[in-house]
Amino acid sequence: IQSTTCYRRMVWNTCDTLYSNIVTIEIVPDPTITIESDKETVCADEPVTLTSELIGGTGNCTVQWQINKVSVAVSNPNWRDLSTGENLNYSLSNSISDSTFHFRSRVTCDGNSCNIATSNVQSILFNAVPILTSNLADTTVCAGSTLTFMANCKNGDLLWSDRSSGSLISIQPTETR
Repeated sequence: IQSTTCYRRMVWNTCDTLYSNIVTIEIVPDPTITIESDKETVCADEPVTLTSELIGGTGNCTVQWQINKVSVAVSNPNWRDLSTGENLNYSLSNSISDSTFHFRSRVTCDGNSCNIATSNVQSILFNAVPILTSNLADTTVCAGSTLTFMANCKNGDLLWSDRSSGSLISIQPTETR
């Protein structure tokens, strides 16, 4: 909503009163922008969609999406531009550990210096996908022989079929199935 205010000056003394010309000042409110995410927690490699809602602004407006891997603070210098547009689809390649990333959008509109706004911040937790490495392979052994298997798991818990949880398991098969 724009509003207009008019101003003029008046000067007077005992001899006369004088009025200046009328100056009209147009008051243009800043636009506002809010964002929201379709998910607060996702698995790495799974996309998350953020949408923006712009209210106000005059002229052509551009929504710039930004990410910060460190802080939600508006003044933090780690905000990095991602892309422009009303919506943002973002996915994170699998990482070593769970990571929270912060997103915001900034809008700049043509017309005058009032047309700038920064949105709220949405924080998204990207859970790392488990990675399993092992030396498991089909093998032939004699009954009663001991086999030792090794497995390592990043970003998850390791559990063997006998419910043990160490990285090594030794078995002595006594019969075939």
